[in-house]
Amino acid sequence: MAGLMKTRRIYYIQFVNSKNTPSRRLISLGTSRKVSARGKFVKLEDAYHDGSFDPWIDDASVILIGRSWHDVGVMEASGSFIEQKDRNHRSENTIRTYREVLSLFRRRNDKRLRLSSITPSQSEAFVYDSPISKATQFKRFGHLRTFFRFCVRERYIKRSPLARVEVPDKPHKLPKAITRTELNLICDYLWDDYTSKLEKRQLATGELICKLPH
Repeated sequence: MAGLMKTRRIYYIQFVNSKNTPSRRLISLGTSRKVSARGKFVKLEDAYHDGSFDPWIDDASVILIGRSWHDVGVMEASGSFIEQKDRNHRSENTIRTYREVLSLFRRRNDKRLRLSSITPSQSEAFVYDSPISKATQFKRFGHLRTFFRFCVRERYIKRSPLARVEVPDKPHKLPKAITRTELNLICDYLWDDYTSKLEKRQLATGELICKLPH
């Protein structure tokens, strides 16, 4: 949801999405004229709804000012994307996962495929590949979405091919196991409690040795 507001003579656009943190994103439209502000508001709102602009991540000036388009291949764009992640000091595991997902996407399609030729159906078929698990579907969608958003910002494509693809269900995570340190603390507590009761002759046959504190 987006709304137009004015603060200290300058107009702003405010986006609200409870799924994001923070849930509100305020962006200056750089004008005190309502007509100009309305034009910019419509541009950003349209870009937000078609999936080519994320207010919490993307630079609004790219949408408002615009640059010339550069129709490049998926391989070239993938290389630029990985280089950016490396410059931003992302972990080796993260970069390796992005590289694997993008490489697999290229192999599933024509390696010489241009970004502008990618269709929503191609993206959807890759994300919802039937043999893979729901967790993998969710991961593929997330990595492709980040890549396509990068491509929109770099003006390689006008909008993300995932804009109209439904987000896979988020897989349920198993409860987090305790760490070895936490287990040792529990064991230490049990032993201390047991020896204390033993010294005070407070133990009886069949009695609960200890009750952990909440």
